[in-house]
Amino acid sequence: RTRGAQAEPFVAFSMTLPAFQRRGLARAGLTRAMRQLREAGHKRLHLVVTRANERALTLYRSCGFVVAAKPE
Repeated sequence: RTRGAQAEPFVAFSMTLPAFQRRGLARAGLTRAMRQLREAGHKRLHLVVTRANERALTLYRSCGFVVAAKPE
């Protein structure tokens, strides 16, 4: 997506190996990326997650993400 000459950021893939889960690594990476994008002037960050991935949904919601669209 483009807004003017600047594309809106999109998280394509984000995974944490099982041995490293539940340590705050995904949250740290996501919040750092969000901060850097805000500093660069972006107001939105898009991502896709499956409904079955409850851990990811919980993380994203706790970071302020909301459901914008549900694929059929």
